[in-house]
Amino acid sequence: MPIKETIPMEQQQGWLWDQYQTTVPMSTYLLAFVISDFGYLKATTKGDVLFKTWAKESVLYQATYAHQVGPAILDHFAVYFNQSYPLPKLDQIAVAGFPAGAMENWGLVTYGEPVLLYDSAVSTPINKFYVVAFVAHELAHQWFGNLVTPRWWTDIWLNEGFASYIEFIGMQSVEPSWKVMELFLDLKLQSVMHNDDVQSSHPVRIEVNHPNEITQIFDRITYSKGSTIIRMMNHFLTEAVFRHGLSTYLDAFKYNNAEQDDLWRHLTEAAHEACTLPANLTVKTIMDTWTLQMGYPVIKVERSADGTSAAVSQGGGGGQAVSSLHLTSLSRWPRQERFLLVKDDNSDDTHDYKWWVPLTYTGQDQPDFSQTQTKVYLSMAFNGKSGIGKQDSSRVFTAVAGNDAGRTLAWSYLRTNWKRIYDYFGGKAKPGLISTATKDFNTEQHLKEVMAFKEERGAELSAASRTIDQAIEKTKSNMAWMKRNHNTITAWLQNEGYTVHLKSA
Repeated sequence: MPIKETIPMEQQQGWLWDQYQTTVPMSTYLLAFVISDFGYLKATTKGDVLFKTWAKESVLYQATYAHQVGPAILDHFAVYFNQSYPLPKLDQIAVAGFPAGAMENWGLVTYGEPVLLYDSAVSTPINKFYVVAFVAHELAHQWFGNLVTPRWWTDIWLNEGFASYIEFIGMQSVEPSWKVMELFLDLKLQSVMHNDDVQSSHPVRIEVNHPNEITQIFDRITYSKGSTIIRMMNHFLTEAVFRHGLSTYLDAFKYNNAEQDDLWRHLTEAAHEACTLPANLTVKTIMDTWTLQMGYPVIKVERSADGTSAAVSQGGGGGQAVSSLHLTSLSRWPRQERFLLVKDDNSDDTHDYKWWVPLTYTGQDQPDFSQTQTKVYLSMAFNGKSGIGKQDSSRVFTAVAGNDAGRTLAWSYLRTNWKRIYDYFGGKAKPGLISTATKDFNTEQHLKEVMAFKEERGAELSAASRTIDQAIEKTKSNMAWMKRNHNTITAWLQNEGYTVHLKSA
């Protein structure tokens, strides 16, 4: 905090007593003092924060670049989080021999000289890159870590994972020509996969029960995988929802401690309000599969021979897909496979790996790579360990099958996994699953599949016999309608200048 007043010390001539303004509520690890004869550069941010950058007088000119980008990034984060920087000042200082790279002490951020100083005459472009990266990372901590602090070391990834992702947003705001959000894929996402494809990896969120365990979790899994799954979350929730959820979370827990589930709750509320997440699905359900278990799943994308569609599958062994997905549909997967660089047949890892995988895509008809809201979830609804209650699993399936983008694979999944679903519901058929998945069937192939399903499942369909008969009848009726009207409608569409080919999204 700034100095409140300076007064002479009684009976100690030449000594002065500095009294500082009262600090805000904060964690003790964020407190720092520096005693030096350094010089400084001074600016005032748009948010009226006094911003100083300190260094030895002999190298103070090398702090110019860090001082240029620092105030701009601080202002950008205040807007991004919709939460003002809470202190009246922020100092950043270059310290020779500083061992930790940088430290986000609240209001007095300390850096090693190599990561804060830049001289265009002798420094390389990568030096300049890392000056912005370190400054943005530490300033991101002023909100994630300082304003809201994890309740325990178990959630340290909320500090470091978020700062490692948000730093790229800060960098993008001051150096847009660098296109750092594209560099993120190489620097964070792809690189950390090499750390996570081994048996000895660990979950992003890991229990800490002894001081010796703390240092070990400051690794690439915490920083880079943590930032990668946050980026994924930003994408499937959408940027606006992500920011709104972060804002309400920071506001609710400012000057206090929080846990992972607190953030999930606020993001879920924001997503449900904006309808970017089904009402019966939570961020916790999805993200716990990425933070509470290590590794990542095998995803297989296979293009059709004519190049007009692709199939996506998850899990399986020996290259065989468990199920497949044409990019107009969606399913829940019964079995999944963790990717390992080298598989150990003698491994004692018996964990049942399952992930919720948000999937989006675009097509050449309307190529739009900026639209990242989830179109498909590869996941597991009818599973007692999935986090979805049995009473809600039918609603999950219905929400998928009732959507044009999910119906085909929902039906495929229902047929392939009927026995497991039947047993899951205590030996009872669920008519609603059948009617929802088949209600728009209109081809000869659809009819064959429904009739084959009725014959294959026989007595198991006794509680849904009327529904399966109605599905067959409705399919025949839809086929007749298509026969009468399809050519007329497609001809009209072509005459009006429309394409008759289905879009990929």
